[in-house]
Amino acid sequence: MNFMFFLPIICGITAANVYYIQPLIPIVQETLSISYTKASMLYSLSLLGNGLALFFIVPIGDFINKKQLILIFYSILTLSQLIFYLNSNYFILALMSFILGIGSSVIPLIISSISNNENGSLYIGRIMAGVLIGILSSRFLSSEIGAAYGWKSIYILSSTAMLISFLFIY
Repeated sequence: MNFMFFLPIICGITAANVYYIQPLIPIVQETLSISYTKASMLYSLSLLGNGLALFFIVPIGDFINKKQLILIFYSILTLSQLIFYLNSNYFILALMSFILGIGSSVIPLIISSISNNENGSLYIGRIMAGVLIGILSSRFLSSEIGAAYGWKSIYILSSTAMLISFLFIY
């Protein structure tokens, strides 16, 4: 199997990172003994990080080596999810949520790096399908895995997936 077969899967898992926390908000609220508003800020911060990175950081990919930037983003994702998993301090979780959002904005860089390929439009369509499947399935997966193994378990699984993605892209 070639790299392009796995790229939609990698992008789907990457996009899912922003959305894992959403169905876990009530569990996080109870576990950390914080208000619902504070718990839901973790989701809002990941979206904010994603939006700001798309606006300010991703355009840098036009001026520097995209592969290096992609690897940096996957390093950020891997480490921030590991830190998220290992901590119960709300402020560290909030910071990691923001950083997760930043790291998840790597997908446009991946798309732009393959858009000049011979079958670029075919690959872009597959990547976007992977992204949508990742977004839609992330909530279900995190709620089921969270209910079975604890709310943080999705983050160690995702950190492992991001590490594998990093190694695959490298």
